Amino acid sequence: MIGISAGPLALPVDPQVLAAYAGRYKVSNDIVVTIRIDGTRVLLQIPNQPGYDDSGEYELFAVSEDQFYLWGETNITFYRNASGEVDRLVCVLSGVTYEAKKVP
Repeated sequence: MIGISAGPLALPVDPQVLAAYAGRYKVSNDIVVTIRIDGTRVLLQIPNQPGYDDSGEYELFAVSEDQFYLWGETNITFYRNASGEVDRLVCVLSGVTYEAKKVP
């Protein structure tokens, strides 16, 4: 028998937890990504970046309450500050780590 794996199975996450992830995150001076919540779906919007889908929006799938995968070896983890507010995300994309601070 041959099996095909598309990645780990997505886990359900409480919508109130997901709501805290929504917002804009500054990756660099040129790149600000947006996390949008649509019900129980977490969507990552990457504006005008070459090599990405024209829509610039991708669904993230939960591995745990604060860790998600996008595709292949792309993982995104959300972090909270001492006050319990989500203040940044860390993305590991093909072995390269990017940290993005949450911005207004």
